[in-house]
Amino acid sequence: MSYAHIQQRWFDQLKDELSKYFNKEETAEIINYYDEMIHDKLEDGQDFDDIIKSYDPKQIAKQMIPRVIAERQTSSLKLDNNAKLIILVLFSTPVLIPLGALYVSLMAVASSMVVTGIALVISAVGGMIITGLRLLFAGLATPDLLLALGINIIGFALMAIIGYWLLKVSWVVLQRLSIWISKMIVRKRGTHENF
Repeated sequence: MSYAHIQQRWFDQLKDELSKYFNKEETAEIINYYDEMIHDKLEDGQDFDDIIKSYDPKQIAKQMIPRVIAERQTSSLKLDNNAKLIILVLFSTPVLIPLGALYVSLMAVASSMVVTGIALVISAVGGMIITGLRLLFAGLATPDLLLALGINIIGFALMAIIGYWLLKVSWVVLQRLSIWISKMIVRKRGTHENF
């Protein structure tokens, strides 16, 4: 096999592994990095076969997960994917299993905050409608009815606002948690080079 064919095959394997975890831009960025690094080593006189033997595409992909997540602008579409990737890294490395347990626990707390926020908003809207209808048919005098409806609207509006802000805060917590854990993985990997 020619040098170009071996090189292309290795980069195809790397691209296949990276595309399992990352989007096209992130994959291209990592491939460009390794292409430049290999090119520099070739210019320094190292043999291509020796260079690629020291780089396993599967290991490269797994090692890049926390770095890419830490740099990634976390959006709502990527948050679920980030969590899956982080859990994969944390529980595939024995040294990181305690950190994995902490991450899963904190994700459960933050997720329950999201559910609570959604429940508050839904119950506020539903409660305001039901209570408003009950007050209309309660046979109250007009001033009493208006006072009760006003209190009803204010109370349920406050509940909806609290639910909305709880939802927003918990979503930010989930995003920051993913980034924080990713940075911790990168730091731990720096101190435990052998995994």
